[in-house]
Amino acid sequence: MASELAETIGAALEDLQRGQFHEAASRAQRCIDAHPENADAWHLRAMARRELGELEGAVADLEQCLRLEPANSMAWLHLGQVHARQRELKQACDAYARAADADPGNAEACFWHGRCELEAGRAAAAAMWLERAARGAPGAVLLRAWAALALARSGRMTEAAAWLDGIEEAAACDGETWFQLGRALAATGRVERAERAYREALERGDVARGAVLNNLGLLLRDSGRRQEAAGALRSAVAADSGNWRARGNLALAYLEQGRIGNAQREVDALNREFPDAAGVWAASGVVYERQDRIDAALTAYQRAIDLGDRSPAVRRARLRMAQSLCDWRSFDEDRDWLRQQEGSDYADVLDLFGLMAVPGLTDADLAERTRPVGERLARTASPSLARQGPAAAPPRTRLRVAYLSGDFHEHATAWLMAGVFELHDRNGFEIIAYSFGPDDGSTMRRRLETAFDRFHDVSALDDRAVAQRIADDGIDILVDLKGYTRGARPLIAAYRPAPIQVNYLGYPGTMGAPFMDYLIADRIVLPREQFAHFSERAAWLPGTYQCNDRAREVGAPTTRAEQGLSEAGPVLCGFHNPYKVTPTVFDAWCRLLRDSPDAVLWLLEPVPAVAANLRREAEQRGVDPGRLVFAPRLRNPEHLARLALADLFLDTLPVNAHTTASDALWVGVPVLTCTGETFAGRVGASLLAAAGLSELVTDSLETYEAKAQELLENPDRLAELKMRLNEQRDHCRLFDTKGFTRNLERLYRAIWERHRAGLPPAPIE
Repeated sequence: MASELAETIGAALEDLQRGQFHEAASRAQRCIDAHPENADAWHLRAMARRELGELEGAVADLEQCLRLEPANSMAWLHLGQVHARQRELKQACDAYARAADADPGNAEACFWHGRCELEAGRAAAAAMWLERAARGAPGAVLLRAWAALALARSGRMTEAAAWLDGIEEAAACDGETWFQLGRALAATGRVERAERAYREALERGDVARGAVLNNLGLLLRDSGRRQEAAGALRSAVAADSGNWRARGNLALAYLEQGRIGNAQREVDALNREFPDAAGVWAASGVVYERQDRIDAALTAYQRAIDLGDRSPAVRRARLRMAQSLCDWRSFDEDRDWLRQQEGSDYADVLDLFGLMAVPGLTDADLAERTRPVGERLARTASPSLARQGPAAAPPRTRLRVAYLSGDFHEHATAWLMAGVFELHDRNGFEIIAYSFGPDDGSTMRRRLETAFDRFHDVSALDDRAVAQRIADDGIDILVDLKGYTRGARPLIAAYRPAPIQVNYLGYPGTMGAPFMDYLIADRIVLPREQFAHFSERAAWLPGTYQCNDRAREVGAPTTRAEQGLSEAGPVLCGFHNPYKVTPTVFDAWCRLLRDSPDAVLWLLEPVPAVAANLRREAEQRGVDPGRLVFAPRLRNPEHLARLALADLFLDTLPVNAHTTASDALWVGVPVLTCTGETFAGRVGASLLAAAGLSELVTDSLETYEAKAQELLENPDRLAELKMRLNEQRDHCRLFDTKGFTRNLERLYRAIWERHRAGLPPAPIE
């Protein structure tokens, strides 16, 4: 009887190895019927049912096997693999851990446990298990590659590099191993070696070409080689039209090339063909977000999460969309989760910009999350293109300063900077623009094109090509006006095309990047005690760091009635991008409305959902939703004209108003601010000091609310502030464009002279 059982089990095992899964399941069933206490029979039937797609049955069989034989390491391993296929990652990780407990030498169990943790977004835990697997099989190149990948994802680059040293020279690497080596090398910023590994994988041919070409396309994209990236991704799709990851990445490549229609058509098709693929919905969210279809983006990101995408990047994107719609239903949970996130997987610059709006984060917290990104960009862009050493700069009478931006059109940056570009001293400076953004055909675009000595549209060039153009043009100081804001291309500056590179205006914080030498600031937004958290050296301007254009146009006067406002009662204005409005700030605003029955709150309505969400929140706080008045977006001149109707502009925290605060002050509306814990939260204090209204700077939300209430109860005081502001406008530092430009030029000269003297960057005033 025992020999007959062993014979049947052996035959079932042979059926499994030959791919005859129905036969294997039938033989195992006969064994179970005759010997239900035999663990091997249950194990064999589970394996056959797994291959037949009967996953629930496979789980049941494995659980029965383990009841009979609790220390069966391979059964625990296989149970983990079935749970992983069902996208039950927690159960999978638990099973893999039991497999490793039952057999500490089971490197395969450690390997699959690490992969599962990595897929769940837990890079630190993944690294622990994958390193254990690699140590258990020291000659296994594939395991070393996976260990390096997990370490890199958790920000431990030095340890990751140690696992990778020399293993590309392994003689017998198959295509799959070369592929995984490529992934690990890419994660550690070894771009050229990663590209070679991917191409070696393609040469071997024993690997899924679509997957390799997809990753090669991503590597080329992240290296700024956009055209080549799109070509690789098209080849990936051609190799495997069912590879929805490659098709989703191709849609994103189209998006980066400005081919919005192509991107949208691709994700629409993917949503029809793969409605249950989480990655398709994640890609769709990006496409919708870039088109400002915030409602659709939020739905897409949430759908990706519901379908099993547990990656921090997708959850951060969903949170970003929820904040942009003032959808606070999970705000506290999301905020607490985001505060606890570590690592260096901030692939999208919007991730970093969005962090600034999370309450409770400090300059130190932001620096900790930003520095790995800057370092990764620097590794990706190595080697440098810059002229080396102070003597490398050719002698000339004019300092050559270039401004790099994607916002040389109707944009807040242009509204602030246009006058500075025009007023630069052409006897001492040659001013050049490198524009990688769209030409919107606007009057502002035409004005900017004539404001520079040379205006270069480089939007069609890859990042390295733009950097090479800047280097070839012999730029002395490159000023990056984008940083990590929407549409930024920080890899251009990462190639270090100029000997001195400056972070200014667009991104209110450190870029954490070794290729940025200075950050233009003032002593309020960047006090000395915060230096340790900024990778750049401070370049301080007197007054305020923010420039303003005195030539900005204000539209024809309008009335409150025309704007849907009551002629009686104070108008409290909060024309902020909705992501800046937090529940805590809104609580204070609603208390002000409750205590001032005649007041209304005037807000922006970029999309209808914002109004609906804030009206619901107001009602929950005991405020009539009708007291919230929503304004559509207008051209800047008309916007400034209506803004003058407000009595008091209420600032936000942790991110203050920037351009919008200057707009309010320009048209005579006092701004009440509260100073925060970051550069972005100290801007309001800087602007008010330069406007001569420092008494409207508060240091806590309690004093902010009390000050607002005091002003609402004293309309004469509000009127006096407005009158004073109008009287000071023409001679205060905030709106002295010419004086600001001269100070900026003195700063550039000081920075350059220090460089010419062979001295490293240091704080300059």
